[in-house]
Parts: sequence; structure tokens; C-alpha cells
Amino acid sequence: MLELFDPARAKEFIGKTTGVAGGHLTGTQMAASLTAALGQEVRYNSITPEQCRASGFPGAEDLGNMFQFKRDFEEYYCGARNLDLARALNPSPQTFEAWLEQSKNRIPLD
Repeated sequence: MLELFDPARAKEFIGKTTGVAGGHLTGTQMAASLTAALGQEVRYNSITPEQCRASGFPGAEDLGNMFQFKRDFEEYYCGARNLDLARALNPSPQTFEAWLEQSKNRIPLD
């Protein structure tokens, strides 16, 4: 078993849910990272949750609902994924940029 934090802290998490996040990036920040990793310009195109749900691809409604929840309850959404706590539990989380470096060859560019 991989231990991410001091086992003595385990008791404080019994019965609690802890969100995990490596960062809270904006669409523009993710596009800039994608551009750097892929060597091809990526632009962030903001759409509303309603537009997402209406786009018709499989899972569009669920994705639109997720986007709406994050938009309408961003403080709660990000607060439930506290970066300081996540880093205290795992001081070496994978960044979006590190994930891109490992995954960029699986991202279709066509």
C-alpha cells in the first residue's frame, strides 16, 4: 500500500470525504499548456452549460451539468478540493503539465 501521509493523521479522516486536486486551472491556462505540449495552437472556447448539453455527443448532458455545478458553485467546488490539504496528503501531486508530457502522444491532432 502506498502511504501518502503520516499514518498518525488517519484518524482525522475517518468518516470524512476529501477531494483531491493537483490544481484549479482556467480554460485559458489549460489551452496554453496544451499549446506548449502539443506544439500546435489550442484556443479555449467558452460555452455555457446549456450549449454543452445541447451539443448532442454522448455524455454532453452530464458534462454540461458538471460545468454548471462548477460555474454556479465554484467556491464550494474548489473548497471541497482544497489544494493545501491535497498537497499535505501528497506533497508530489502530478501537475497538468506533467500529465500532458506523459499523455500528449495519445491526444489526436486531426
